[in-house]
Amino acid sequence: MHWWKSSFREPIDFRDDSMPGSPYLDEPPKGLLTWPRVLRFSIPALLVTSSLALAFDVVFETLIGITVLLTMTALIRR
Repeated sequence: MHWWKSSFREPIDFRDDSMPGSPYLDEPPKGLLTWPRVLRFSIPALLVTSSLALAFDVVFETLIGITVLLTMTALIRR
């Protein structure tokens, strides 16, 4: 049987919460940055930073600073 014939007959359940092929048995190792962890500390920090930038009318300078910091971080971690 060809792959295109078998793939259309089996419905794919996208509601499954497990990650197939995940290298972790129970939970990610301690210290590993996953997206939920990154978003948990970056969203509040960005909200506070952007609200302060709006209040003091330094939005453009703040965006330049964030861009420089992220560029430096990317270069260092490379």
